[in-house]
Amino acid sequence: MSRVRPVHLLAPFLVLAIAVAVRFPTLRQPLIEAHAFRQTQTAFTARIFHESGIHLMRPEVPVLGEPWTIPFEFPLYQAIATIPMNLGVGTDAALRLTGLAFFVLTAAMLWLLVRRVTGDLFAAFATVVFFCFSPFSLLWGRTSLMEFLATAGGVAMVYFAVVWWDDRRLRWAALASASALLALLVKSTTGAFYVIPIAGWIVVRAKEQGAAGIRDRVRALFHPGLVAILAPAFVATLLWNRHADAVKAATASTKWLVSGALNDWTFGTIAQRLQVANWVTVFDRMEQLLVGRYLFWALILAGLVLTSRKWFWAAMAATVVLPVAVFFNLYVVHDYYLSAISPAIAALLGNGAGELARRVRWRQFAVPVGLAVLAGWLLVSLTTTKPYWLAAYRKVEPSARRFPLATEIDEHTKATDRVVVLGLDWDPTWLYQAERRGAMLVDDTKTKYPTGDFLAELRRRGYEAFVVSDPAVQPIALSTTWPWVGSVSPHVYRLGESAAKLGPAPLVGTSDVAAFDRVAPSGHVVASDVTVPCATGIDLRRGVGALWLRLANPDTAVRMSIGGEIAPMPATPVLIIDPAQEVAHLACSGTGAVTIATILDGPRLGDIR
Repeated sequence: MSRVRPVHLLAPFLVLAIAVAVRFPTLRQPLIEAHAFRQTQTAFTARIFHESGIHLMRPEVPVLGEPWTIPFEFPLYQAIATIPMNLGVGTDAALRLTGLAFFVLTAAMLWLLVRRVTGDLFAAFATVVFFCFSPFSLLWGRTSLMEFLATAGGVAMVYFAVVWWDDRRLRWAALASASALLALLVKSTTGAFYVIPIAGWIVVRAKEQGAAGIRDRVRALFHPGLVAILAPAFVATLLWNRHADAVKAATASTKWLVSGALNDWTFGTIAQRLQVANWVTVFDRMEQLLVGRYLFWALILAGLVLTSRKWFWAAMAATVVLPVAVFFNLYVVHDYYLSAISPAIAALLGNGAGELARRVRWRQFAVPVGLAVLAGWLLVSLTTTKPYWLAAYRKVEPSARRFPLATEIDEHTKATDRVVVLGLDWDPTWLYQAERRGAMLVDDTKTKYPTGDFLAELRRRGYEAFVVSDPAVQPIALSTTWPWVGSVSPHVYRLGESAAKLGPAPLVGTSDVAAFDRVAPSGHVVASDVTVPCATGIDLRRGVGALWLRLANPDTAVRMSIGGEIAPMPATPVLIIDPAQEVAHLACSGTGAVTIATILDGPRLGDIR
């Protein structure tokens, strides 16, 4: 193969420059345009690394309570993202910039690999175009995900292994081994499959060098040098996974996230694979977002048929098919998992375009024909998927850069508060945007950790706030694990062991009946045996202090409210209303009526010592 000359680099460099330019305006977009759960999970760890120092062995995602550590993939991406943060780049932009850098690195390694394998500059150029401008990459090539760090490592592993196999120099072996370590540690579900094209290349080269029998080609796959290159990556990944599982298993609220407990989620089930609709979903995404509609599968098939190095390209095709077959549920549920196979699909398309261009009868038309194929692909791909990739270019007004609930949490809690969150699974988005640590309540049939036990632990630790995504529906009675609860906004409650711990709150509930008895001598009775019909509610006039309500039939499954501006309160034995307005409208839901044994005009909570 001819040596790479500087002039050969002009075309791919131009493509990469354009790829960066078209994505650069999107880097300031908040991490909410797609899969905010996964983007903010990655960003949360990176921000903590930036603020508190990098601890690779115990990465924090502070959403399931102390000790905050939830290790999954080796957090190298998050550590690298602290570099632009240290230079003054904002967290979201720094995570996107890091993702874009590794996306570009993947593209560059693809160009090197395809040119090396095919010896065709146009095939390499086409591969970079297919990779950089697919509808999928326009959205995901600048997100807060480590996916393209893993693909950069995977493609580099193949390239350096190919070069090493051909000239057996130690430096290429070292680079291949380092790339393998990077790819597998960062994302083993991606990196492991990039071993397959290496095997394909070895078989190709064995055949080209005269190994006629299958046995000789298979024997070449177990070359001691190749084993030495790949073994450290697989051993290190195994050790990391064991460490990560041990850390998660050590805490009751995270042990449900160990690898063994997630087998169905990770691999999917047989029944899932027997549903044709699931295969159609994945295939349709691949076609729309990566391959291109209509005839572009034929481009891949043409390359596989026409190439003289069929074993390598068949192995590259296996790098597309096998990850889907193995990690089926992940590909059905998450479109972003296509990141792992996007380089291989681009290479297959590029190889097909190169093979067709080389077979144009009149050589002067070869490049124009190839460019026409690329133009047609761009036109079809981008026009048929505009709603998908335009999400990356959606303008976000300053007021909408974070979710309203995150703003509410920020406004009604202190930076040091720890927050219990109900109704949002363990999605880090809201706590990440509010810059709070917390414990999100996940269905205990999933976690195998009783919610009551978890809440008791959080109370023991002194958590200060309770956030409910939909207080009209979610079981807000869980907040009464704490003896004092104060509703301060439509979704936020303050928690405390005493009234003094709450701070100002318009509506407070407590199970501390003795507190009512303690304040009674300093107040006066306004009314007794008052019935509150839930259908209509009643009006209560503000007293000199706060209104203390002793319920005759407390039931925390019943909701009591004083208007839509703050969240309802479970019907605890004692309610305290301290409204700013002259009249408070007390209403209820979950029963026909509530009886108030005594209404007392007593001291305001801020006056209680």
